[in-house]
Amino acid sequence: MLKSNVFIHKDNDLHQAVLYDTYSCKLFSLPFEMADRAYQGCLTVDEESAVNALVSDSHSKAKCKNIGTLESLRLLITNKCNFKCDYCFADAGSYGLARASMSPQMARDIIDYFYSSYDSILQISFFGGEPLIASNVIACVCDYIKSSYPDKHPSYSIVTNASLLDDDITNVLAKNSISVVASVDGPRQINDLHRVYKSGVGTFNDVDANLRQYGSRLRLSVEATYTSSHVDGGLSRSDLHQYLSSRYGVSRVIIADASIEGDEFGKKSIEPSEFPLFLRVRDFFDGGCMLFSDEICNLIRTFIVGGNSLHFCGAGFDRFTVDMTGNVYPCHLFVGDTRYIISNVGSVSDERRNPGILDKSSAECRDCCYRAFCLACTYEMTRGRELCRQNKEGIDYFLHRMLDLFITNRSEYDLVLRRCLDYVHEN
Repeated sequence: MLKSNVFIHKDNDLHQAVLYDTYSCKLFSLPFEMADRAYQGCLTVDEESAVNALVSDSHSKAKCKNIGTLESLRLLITNKCNFKCDYCFADAGSYGLARASMSPQMARDIIDYFYSSYDSILQISFFGGEPLIASNVIACVCDYIKSSYPDKHPSYSIVTNASLLDDDITNVLAKNSISVVASVDGPRQINDLHRVYKSGVGTFNDVDANLRQYGSRLRLSVEATYTSSHVDGGLSRSDLHQYLSSRYGVSRVIIADASIEGDEFGKKSIEPSEFPLFLRVRDFFDGGCMLFSDEICNLIRTFIVGGNSLHFCGAGFDRFTVDMTGNVYPCHLFVGDTRYIISNVGSVSDERRNPGILDKSSAECRDCCYRAFCLACTYEMTRGRELCRQNKEGIDYFLHRMLDLFITNRSEYDLVLRRCLDYVHEN
């Protein structure tokens, strides 16, 4: 029997075939006749042994990340927000907690806490609420690391609604090379249906003016939440991507599906239907491989150089979120749920709880042939396995399309890789 990590693709017209090992992410040539017999399920025992011999044993060759490196630290520096978006997963930014902002001293304690446990922190992101409400904490963190850990400088990012941008804040963001992800949902007539101030007034005019005034001074990306309003307005994801990219002069546009908490069925989408990974990958290839996203680039990178075979999501392993009072969570989606507090920065005890539901070492995940490519969100996985099935379908489709390009159109295949590198370097 062929190993589960053996992935065979053939082209009948060109009479060529390849074998891809989804554990080691390596590509091998395969005689077409053998591939054809594999499709028909009639390989001989010797042929099965020969094919299996090509692929690596992932358990013996899996590479661990440097445990001295923390991939990402997200600081929830305030749960105050001046917006009241109707699809906000965090209860208007509060996460169900009393409104507060992180103190500068707490921010310094958090930095010391994690640098005492890790040799380096690759990335620190500022989050909210609306993090620009606590812009003094942003400056404090950057200055403190610069003075206390000068040889351990992380990269910085912030997710903001951009309504509070001004000259002073822009200077802080630019001075510290902070990547800015600004949220806007598209044209005013759509944006202002969902993204409003607490008074109910639409936010587009202010946000649009700020992005057009300050955007050129920032390392700017734009994030949009896709809702049924876009569908009703005839604005596809591709249309929205092009609108935002052109209006604000950015190459990185992130489009996420809106969702709200429903009392009866848990999480339900504002959008009429789900848009699973399979459809996102299909749109990428059918659209001429032009609309790159972080998700697509992660898949391509893994296809070429491999991925992290130990766990598919770093939440609670090599990335954490810390709230205003120093509570440490696996990620921001768990904030406010005391079951998922791992530790507290101010605690005299160094004991750290491991929420059992976050264990990715189960046999089902450990032995999955798609695990290197898995984009499954830990938070979503706690709510059921449907996401797992959808991801497998999308990854399977992605692998077939990439291998088909490799066989039938090598120049287009190489172009996809170059465009992916350009996207990564630009962002």
